Amino acid sequence: MTTQRNREGHGALARATIVDIARKLRVSATTVSRALRDQPGMSAETRRQVKAAARRLGYVRNAAAAALSAGRTHSIVYVVPDTSGRFPSLYQMEVLEGLVDEISHRGYTLTVVSERHLMNLGHSVFDVFKLFRADGAVLLLLRSGDMPKPQTDFSHPIVIVNRTIEGIDADFVVADDEDGAYAATQHLIAMGHRAIAHLAGPPDNFNTARRRRGYERALKDADIRVRSKLIAAVPSISEETGRKAIEGLIRRHEKFTAVFSAVDLLSLGAMRSLRAHGLRVPADVSLMSFDDDSFAPVIEPPLSTVRKPRYDMGRAAARLLMNRIEGRETSRSVTTTIRTKVIVRSSTAPVAPSKRQ
Repeated sequence: MTTQRNREGHGALARATIVDIARKLRVSATTVSRALRDQPGMSAETRRQVKAAARRLGYVRNAAAAALSAGRTHSIVYVVPDTSGRFPSLYQMEVLEGLVDEISHRGYTLTVVSERHLMNLGHSVFDVFKLFRADGAVLLLLRSGDMPKPQTDFSHPIVIVNRTIEGIDADFVVADDEDGAYAATQHLIAMGHRAIAHLAGPPDNFNTARRRRGYERALKDADIRVRSKLIAAVPSISEETGRKAIEGLIRRHEKFTAVFSAVDLLSLGAMRSLRAHGLRVPADVSLMSFDDDSFAPVIEPPLSTVRKPRYDMGRAAARLLMNRIEGRETSRSVTTTIRTKVIVRSSTAPVAPSKRQ
């Protein structure tokens, strides 16, 4: 009896248990357990009384014991893309931040592993459960091209961030690349631009292919002819390929008053090439891009771009994974699409009257 009073007071000497709550309310421990986990089979009033008593007694859920009884580890793995020895990208870190913020209050731990580590051990990203004991995994995929399909079904839930893959029993979180590119191109059109070049990514890149569709759809909706000569598809994404793409357009004497780049990194090279040819941004050529990378607001002029919601994608991935692990999602596959946002800075301006077409 003394122990019970101490548990109810401010100077608690021992942690209250489900049995203590059951005794206090004169119900079974099973009823208390089901009420605390919001399981069916009791009245709303009973559930309310159990939760109120748990708060009064200072009951704290033992995550480790709960995980053991459920056959779970209460841990997840986050697989980051191969960066070839470079510092992790802003993309990786913001997705990670969203993941951590979402899972931290749910009692889960997080293990971060690189794709390169898995590859060095002779495994693909889909083999993560062969090496790590976890309840689920989040895979951030940035590489172009086809991914190797897993040999068997996954033993635990997986959420793939940044792309979708046909025929894989997983959930997906993607940004609305096409809608973002559409809005970016609309921004240029609204400023009077009609000859809008596009620095497109590799054709097999999931994200940049969607951005090209958004660019073309915006032109068509504005009754502007899509000119294939103004579309330069780069073989890979880098500052140098962006520079070469603009060089090619200028060398062929293509006329354009604005450029929409599929990736911010391409815009760096585009800006360098335009300046080398005596063209000012935005006085002569407006420059619009996609991603809102860390350098976008600090280069001169600051880059107008589409912000990719990396943090929100991390949180959405965590929620999808928790729903799978905890049995709240039972459909075969879920794809969550996060909206993007156009960020207007100083690299875009209305087309000069003398250059209107």
